[in-house]
Amino acid sequence: KENGWEIHVAARNNLAENNGLQLEYPDAVFDIPFRRSPLDPGNIEAYRKLKKLLASTQYDVIHCNTPVGGVLTRIAASRYRRQGTKVYYTAHGFHFYHGAPFFNWLVYYPMEKWLAGATDKLITINKEDYDLAKRKFSCPVYRIHGVGANSEKFRIIDEDERKELKAELGLEGRILIIVGELLPNKNQKTAILALKKVLQKYPDTCLLIAGNGPEK
Repeated sequence: KENGWEIHVAARNNLAENNGLQLEYPDAVFDIPFRRSPLDPGNIEAYRKLKKLLASTQYDVIHCNTPVGGVLTRIAASRYRRQGTKVYYTAHGFHFYHGAPFFNWLVYYPMEKWLAGATDKLITINKEDYDLAKRKFSCPVYRIHGVGANSEKFRIIDEDERKELKAELGLEGRILIIVGELLPNKNQKTAILALKKVLQKYPDTCLLIAGNGPEK
């Protein structure tokens, strides 16, 4: 948006579904009911809606971000690449990593290898994915170090500001913070259970869980 682009988002609108949040910046948001499992029949409806959307708008760039969404979108967008649309895919961690279940390699790996031919840029965020994709896939592969954060908003604070924030929250001692959506797969439970051991060595420790979601 800051660079003058018109931005549309097409995704399952689980922000409103789970916790009442909404995206503030896009020019348009389309609710496409992608499912996490590639075998879920609900993805057929998602694909139909996506095809209809792409047929109605000529996009310059389509940027995919999730395994199932990335698969369906790259298939749906293949005809529009011939008209000049660029398709990028950011892999937030391949499901076929070293030590992953055989099912993941059986399903996700051949799918990604095949879809490399429908991808103008593949962006990875860890070295294992980057090395594998560079060796095995036919598309241009790039790597960034994680998904990034706004360094003006998330920064190291000085000691005076730290004391002020602790006093405002009524906290003392060591503070641990977990930031993320409150979902079972984010596994905040493990940190809560581990805190028992932490407190044995550092009894002044406090754990803060920052987030929103169905597990609140």
